Amino acid sequence: MPAPAPRIRIPIRLKHSQLPPDEITVVRGIPLTTVARTLVDLGVVIDGDGVDKAVRQAEFLGLFDLDEVSRVLERYPRRRGTARLRKAVAAAVDSEVRTRSDMEERFRALLVDADLPTPETNGTVELGTLTIEADAIWRDARLIVELDSRQAHLTRHAFETDRERDRTAVLAGWTVTRVTWRQLSDQPQRLVDDIRRLRARKRS
Repeated sequence: MPAPAPRIRIPIRLKHSQLPPDEITVVRGIPLTTVARTLVDLGVVIDGDGVDKAVRQAEFLGLFDLDEVSRVLERYPRRRGTARLRKAVAAAVDSEVRTRSDMEERFRALLVDADLPTPETNGTVELGTLTIEADAIWRDARLIVELDSRQAHLTRHAFETDRERDRTAVLAGWTVTRVTWRQLSDQPQRLVDDIRRLRARKRS
């Protein structure tokens, strides 16, 4: 008879505090902190990357309310951990408000600084019966780069159309890669290296 599995004891720390009514919600009869208050509390116990991931997950689930989070942050200006959340919220807002023209300007500057060949911008590509307009095209490498601003690409229609276009382009022998504002801003060198590799692979 196998030996019983060892018991794992997980310490539980109880914390009591009086919360304003707008920081409490009820789900299936159980009182819980709101998403905004939960994000503030997470800043105390997890690192900056964890807070950033929590904000992105709340965005993905449609639970992130910028006004509510901002209101809670204003209520606790010196609370431990709020600096992490402020930074994550600022990054999310920055990505939200950047337009296609902002991204195009940053992308062009990045290519010039990296001494990469200048692509054709906002050109058309014939894909059989489908003609598409692409943000950046290197025809010699059959490479297309699309700059995905949230405003232009995150509607339900755009989400479906973008993926149909990408699939059609790949079947026609093109490589398609999509770039976000956060990648342009936070990972410029990695992006440059990837474009170089994609160009070299297709040309060879």
